[in-house]
Amino acid sequence: MEPAGHPSLCRTATVELRPRIWLDIGTREGPRIVQDVEKFRDVLLEKGWKPGKDLHYERVEGAEHNEAAWAQRVGPFLRFLYPAREAAV
Repeated sequence: MEPAGHPSLCRTATVELRPRIWLDIGTREGPRIVQDVEKFRDVLLEKGWKPGKDLHYERVEGAEHNEAAWAQRVGPFLRFLYPAREAAV
């Protein structure tokens, strides 16, 4: 199927110009990593990412870098990166 042959398809297609980014960091992941991740977040904000829209940042007090810590955050992570969309009719 060629989009040029279906202009309505082209008009209704959602195109995201920038990826949605989820950043979270546990305060027990390492001595410098929190600071580095926050610097990266600040660069993204300067480049135009918007908190809650296409950028999520969360500093998790006491969280470590392991599967148990990630399991606590996987649900919100997936919902942010893959939000539910209204069903096409």
